[in-house]
Amino acid sequence: MKNQPLSMVQLSALATASSVTLSATELVDTLSDYEAEATLLSTSNNTGSDVELLSSFYASYLIALLLVDDLLVRWFIPPWTH
Repeated sequence: MKNQPLSMVQLSALATASSVTLSATELVDTLSDYEAEATLLSTSNNTGSDVELLSSFYASYLIALLLVDDLLVRWFIPPWTH
């Protein structure tokens, strides 16, 4: 599902898909694919819409990680150690 750039529209589509066709694990994996793009947005000159998008993205990601009980693994253990 990561063929679209990160946007509020794409986050909305993911939320809809997660309630219909995606499992929580698939949602986490898809959001994880967007993390590099979100990081680039956070280091650029943010506009108001970028701030809103980043806030929505990380809130969604956090909730999805809580749903799969994966918060500590994904956020506190460096990815290169998995």
